[in-house]
Amino acid sequence: MEKSFSIDGENFTFVKTRMYVPVSVYRGEKSYLRIGTAELIKKDAAIHKQFLQFGFPCPRIIREGTISGYSYYIEESVGDRHFGEIFRSDIAEHGVISGEHFKKFLELGERFINAQLSSMRDAALEKDFWLGIHMDYALYELPALKDMLRVAFNKSWQRISVFPAVLTHGDFNAFNQLEHGVIDTDSKYAFWGPAGYDAVTAMVQPSFFPKHGDYEHLQLYDFSREQMQEYLSMADALFEKHNLQKPSDFVPDFTFCRSVWSVVRMEKVPKLQAWRYKAFEEAVRGYVKD
Repeated sequence: MEKSFSIDGENFTFVKTRMYVPVSVYRGEKSYLRIGTAELIKKDAAIHKQFLQFGFPCPRIIREGTISGYSYYIEESVGDRHFGEIFRSDIAEHGVISGEHFKKFLELGERFINAQLSSMRDAALEKDFWLGIHMDYALYELPALKDMLRVAFNKSWQRISVFPAVLTHGDFNAFNQLEHGVIDTDSKYAFWGPAGYDAVTAMVQPSFFPKHGDYEHLQLYDFSREQMQEYLSMADALFEKHNLQKPSDFVPDFTFCRSVWSVVRMEKVPKLQAWRYKAFEEAVRGYVKD
């Protein structure tokens, strides 16, 4: 892939190639270019447009086209720093996430969840969720745990299937949320899943990283108990307006599901993979026993 592209007089410089999918991201002055094969870009753009149709706070698509044999779409910029970076700076400087920054994160989460609940349709399908959280990968990578994993998934599904299906981001955490919108609303992550999964993911994702040690990645931020309670209370209130049960009552169930997603496809970071495998097995055993 080229180091840069020029489209309609705007120069785009290479940022990264997405993990697991051959789609690259380039930064312009006020927008971002996503470029790859025609098949992938068409699929990503279609899902992104679904998020826009339901009013999710995600970037507008400015232009679509082809260049140098690749397909692309350009989306507006929704900020310069994601909340993961902002929270990391807070922790480094003050030891805690600042109230001001958490308030902005909470407000964006409220906009996102409110839009998400407008996408409600019939009850979520077990197969869609099974594939969305990569249970198939987990059974392949951890065959010794397959029986326990099936028991755990059945337990979680029996509980969370009370929620309707909503358009689900699939990796809703601080590293793809910026002050003015949510990014990475594409086919790599998104699926139709039970309402509540994204809201709980936003709070528990930091727990899937070690706080210290010799690992490829460490936990860069974490929420206080009060912040978690405030965020989940916000989500609960929105759900109650739709006569839905409160996601805060299903945190262990959604956390198990998120842990499945987080433990697989980690072969590029073997130290973190080993840490997650061990923590995952312990957590699943505890969840099955409760």
